[in-house]
Amino acid sequence: MKIVPVLFAEQFCFAGFHIVTRVALSIGVSKVVYPVYRNIIALLLLAPFGYFLEMKESHLLPFVCLFRSSFKHYWDKKLI
Repeated sequence: MKIVPVLFAEQFCFAGFHIVTRVALSIGVSKVVYPVYRNIIALLLLAPFGYFLEMKESHLLPFVCLFRSSFKHYWDKKLI
């Protein structure tokens, strides 16, 4: 029974997002710039929740492992 209020809240969020998008595009915000702003705002709003809620459960990767996995495709091309 708790899912019904959550679904209503989700639909209201989608409706609000649609209205904000329509207004922003109608006043002249670029179609290319608007998603960039939207993603930056979403990152700033959601990143603290993700950090603090998952901090106790996950293990941090060492920087070297993260660096190697990020640039692995560059090293593989040089070896071929």
